[in-house]
Amino acid sequence: QQGQSAIQTDHLSATLDHASGLIEGEIIEGPHKGWLLSELSMSELESLLERYQTSDEESAELLQAYIDQRTQQANEAEEERSEAQREAAADSSRAEALATLGLTEGATEEEIIAAHRSLIQKLHPDRGGNDFLAAKINQAKDILLND
Repeated sequence: QQGQSAIQTDHLSATLDHASGLIEGEIIEGPHKGWLLSELSMSELESLLERYQTSDEESAELLQAYIDQRTQQANEAEEERSEAQREAAADSSRAEALATLGLTEGATEEEIIAAHRSLIQKLHPDRGGNDFLAAKINQAKDILLND
Protein backbone atom coordinates (compact mmCIF):
# COMPACT_ATOMS: atom_id res chain seq x y z
CA GLN A 1 0.00 0.00 0.00
CA GLN A 2 1.07 3.55 -0.64
CA GLY A 3 2.51 5.30 2.38
CA GLN A 4 3.42 2.03 4.08
CA SER A 5 6.48 -0.15 4.19
CA ALA A 6 6.29 -3.90 4.65
CA ILE A 7 8.98 -5.47 6.80
CA GLN A 8 9.44 -9.18 7.21
CA THR A 9 11.87 -11.08 9.40
CA ASP A 10 12.09 -14.77 10.24
CA HIS A 11 9.46 -14.42 12.99
CA LEU A 12 7.55 -11.21 12.25
CA SER A 13 5.68 -9.49 9.46
CA ALA A 14 5.07 -5.80 10.03
CA THR A 15 3.94 -2.64 8.33
CA LEU A 16 5.19 0.85 9.02
CA ASP A 17 2.76 3.66 8.28
CA HIS A 18 4.84 6.53 6.90
CA ALA A 19 2.38 9.25 7.91
CA SER A 20 1.84 8.22 11.53
CA GLY A 21 5.05 6.28 12.13
CA LEU A 22 2.98 3.47 13.63
CA ILE A 23 4.17 -0.11 13.42
CA GLU A 24 1.70 -2.97 13.25
CA GLY A 25 2.92 -6.52 13.26
CA GLU A 26 2.00 -10.17 13.20
CA ILE A 27 3.94 -13.16 14.45
CA ILE A 28 4.52 -15.51 11.52
CA GLU A 29 6.67 -18.16 13.21
CA GLY A 30 6.83 -19.71 16.67
CA PRO A 31 4.44 -20.34 19.56
CA HIS A 32 2.31 -17.21 18.96
CA LYS A 33 2.09 -17.71 15.18
CA GLY A 34 -0.88 -15.81 13.75
CA TRP A 35 -1.13 -13.41 16.68
CA LEU A 36 -0.95 -9.65 16.22
CA LEU A 37 1.64 -7.88 18.36
CA SER A 38 -1.17 -5.67 19.67
CA GLU A 39 -2.86 -8.77 21.13
CA LEU A 40 0.09 -9.54 23.41
CA SER A 41 0.70 -8.09 26.86
CA MET A 42 3.90 -6.18 27.56
CA SER A 43 5.28 -9.12 29.56
CA GLU A 44 4.56 -11.48 26.64
CA LEU A 45 6.26 -9.06 24.25
CA GLU A 46 9.30 -8.79 26.53
CA SER A 47 9.50 -12.57 26.82
CA LEU A 48 9.34 -12.85 23.04
CA LEU A 49 12.03 -10.18 22.73
CA GLU A 50 14.37 -12.16 24.98
CA ARG A 51 13.83 -15.24 22.81
CA TYR A 52 14.49 -13.29 19.60
CA GLN A 53 17.62 -11.62 21.01
CA THR A 54 19.33 -15.00 21.19
CA SER A 55 18.12 -16.39 17.87
CA ASP A 56 16.88 -13.69 15.46
CA GLU A 57 18.48 -10.25 15.67
CA GLU A 58 16.27 -8.68 12.96
CA SER A 59 13.07 -9.83 14.69
CA ALA A 60 14.46 -8.58 18.00
CA GLU A 61 15.16 -5.12 16.53
CA LEU A 62 11.72 -4.91 14.94
CA LEU A 63 10.00 -6.08 18.11
CA GLN A 64 12.03 -3.60 20.19
CA ALA A 65 10.84 -0.78 17.90
CA TYR A 66 7.24 -1.93 18.39
CA ILE A 67 7.67 -2.14 22.19
CA ASP A 68 9.22 1.35 22.27
CA GLN A 69 6.29 2.72 20.26
CA ARG A 70 3.72 1.03 22.51
CA THR A 71 5.48 2.29 25.66
CA GLN A 72 5.55 5.82 24.26
CA GLN A 73 1.83 5.63 23.42
CA ALA A 74 1.06 4.39 26.95
CA ASN A 75 3.12 7.23 28.44
CA GLU A 76 1.35 9.81 26.27
CA ALA A 77 -2.05 8.40 27.26
CA GLU A 78 -1.05 8.59 30.93
CA GLU A 79 0.10 12.19 30.50
CA GLU A 80 -3.25 13.06 28.89
CA ARG A 81 -5.12 11.41 31.78
CA SER A 82 -2.96 13.27 34.32
CA GLU A 83 -3.54 16.58 32.53
CA ALA A 84 -7.30 15.95 32.46
CA GLN A 85 -7.21 15.15 36.18
CA ARG A 86 -5.22 18.32 36.91
CA GLU A 87 -7.71 20.39 34.89
CA ALA A 88 -10.64 18.77 36.70
CA ALA A 89 -8.97 19.43 40.05
CA ALA A 90 -8.36 23.06 39.08
CA ASP A 91 -12.00 23.45 38.01
CA SER A 92 -13.18 21.82 41.22
CA SER A 93 -10.86 23.92 43.37
CA ARG A 94 -12.13 27.08 41.63
CA ALA A 95 -15.74 26.02 42.23
CA GLU A 96 -14.85 25.18 45.83
CA ALA A 97 -13.15 28.57 46.25
CA LEU A 98 -16.23 30.37 44.92
CA ALA A 99 -18.45 28.39 47.30
CA THR A 100 -16.12 29.08 50.24
CA LEU A 101 -16.41 32.83 49.66
CA GLY A 102 -20.13 32.61 48.86
CA LEU A 103 -19.61 33.85 45.30
CA THR A 104 -20.71 32.71 41.85
CA GLU A 105 -18.77 32.32 38.60
CA GLY A 106 -17.99 35.71 37.10
CA ALA A 107 -17.31 37.44 40.43
CA THR A 108 -15.12 40.52 40.01
CA GLU A 109 -11.82 41.07 41.76
CA GLU A 110 -13.51 43.65 44.00
CA GLU A 111 -16.27 41.17 44.96
CA ILE A 112 -13.66 38.50 45.76
CA ILE A 113 -11.69 40.89 47.96
CA ALA A 114 -14.84 42.16 49.70
CA ALA A 115 -16.13 38.62 50.38
CA HIS A 116 -12.72 37.58 51.69
CA ARG A 117 -12.46 40.63 53.96
CA SER A 118 -15.97 40.11 55.35
CA LEU A 119 -15.42 36.42 56.10
CA ILE A 120 -11.91 36.77 57.48
CA GLN A 121 -13.10 39.49 59.88
CA LYS A 122 -15.74 37.09 61.25
CA LEU A 123 -13.68 33.88 61.21
CA HIS A 124 -10.14 35.02 62.05
CA PRO A 125 -8.58 33.10 64.97
CA ASP A 126 -8.14 36.38 66.88
CA ARG A 127 -11.93 36.86 66.73
CA GLY A 128 -13.00 33.40 67.80
CA GLY A 129 -12.60 31.63 64.45
CA ASN A 130 -10.03 28.96 63.80
CA ASP A 131 -6.84 28.56 61.79
CA PHE A 132 -8.37 25.99 59.42
CA LEU A 133 -11.27 28.22 58.35
CA ALA A 134 -9.04 31.26 58.01
CA ALA A 135 -6.60 29.25 55.88
CA LYS A 136 -9.45 27.99 53.64
CA ILE A 137 -10.74 31.54 53.15
CA ASN A 138 -7.25 32.84 52.33
CA GLN A 139 -6.67 29.93 49.95
CA ALA A 140 -10.00 30.57 48.21
CA LYS A 141 -9.10 34.22 47.65
CA ASP A 142 -5.66 33.24 46.30
CA ILE A 143 -7.13 30.67 43.90
CA LEU A 144 -9.68 33.14 42.52
CA LEU A 145 -7.31 36.10 42.20
CA ASN A 146 -4.55 34.04 40.57
CA ASP A 147 -6.80 32.49 37.92
